[in-house]
Amino acid sequence: MPKAKKTIIAACWVVCVGGLCAFLLVCWPVVFVFGLDRIITEKQKSILYQIDHPSLAILLRDFAADQCWSVAARSKDGAFFDAYDPALPHALKLLKPTSVWIDEESIDLEFGGSLLHYGISAFRPGLAGSGTKQLGEGLWFYSENGRFPSKP
Repeated sequence: MPKAKKTIIAACWVVCVGGLCAFLLVCWPVVFVFGLDRIITEKQKSILYQIDHPSLAILLRDFAADQCWSVAARSKDGAFFDAYDPALPHALKLLKPTSVWIDEESIDLEFGGSLLHYGISAFRPGLAGSGTKQLGEGLWFYSENGRFPSKP
């Protein structure tokens, strides 16, 4: 095989491999972000449209009352529980939250992470509360970006 032909084949090989590497470096983050967005949207749909919200509100408010809303246990700083805290009721753990935060006015069941905070807030009885989408009396879905997916 002539030297010029070997050089052309080698150059084509380098261009193809380099082009493939460049393509993967550019496309991989895009694919990752779209995949992550799809996972977040599916989880949001699940907590918005597949959960019995009145029962969840009762469960959240009972847990908050036991932990922080009672006069003896009330703390101005609130209370934080991670997903594996033994104090969390089993029914809440089944929903796979990332954390639970209780303050004087509400209990937040957090599902998001560092890229997007979203979840469900149950406010103390008698408080209207606020959020992105109302799910019931004093029960709200919240999303850091102010959006929520439509029904499946």
